[in-house]
Amino acid sequence: CTWTFLGMFRQSLEFQKTATAFIEQAEGGNFPPAHEWSPKAGISNDQINELSDYVAAYGALKEIEKPSCTVSFYKGTERMNGRFVTCISQTHYENGAGETKIVWRMEDEGWKPLGYFTDFGPGNRKSEELSDKDKDRD
Repeated sequence: CTWTFLGMFRQSLEFQKTATAFIEQAEGGNFPPAHEWSPKAGISNDQINELSDYVAAYGALKEIEKPSCTVSFYKGTERMNGRFVTCISQTHYENGAGETKIVWRMEDEGWKPLGYFTDFGPGNRKSEELSDKDKDRD
């Protein structure tokens, strides 16, 4: 089974909409339950709840910039074998901005989320608050 360059390109474009919908859903604390993620994610519902709380701390989602998505194949460790789509988008929240990355892995049942990462880096209010708390501990 081969996947042409054109097919990979089309897949990456389709995932732009999927990524935007996933971020919008996650913003409301509605991450998919653990059983809907890739088994390779090794995620529990408790971890999903923690992730929801983390994202919710930044307030309401104001804007999602159009995601950039790439399709890739890996042959290596058991967890990293297979087809993947990675989408990265700039996200703007009430209390700061960040970069959100979502990784999907092709499973027997179809595409499943493998990872969700939001980096609220320096320059936003929430990161500054957290940084100030760290300084107070020193």
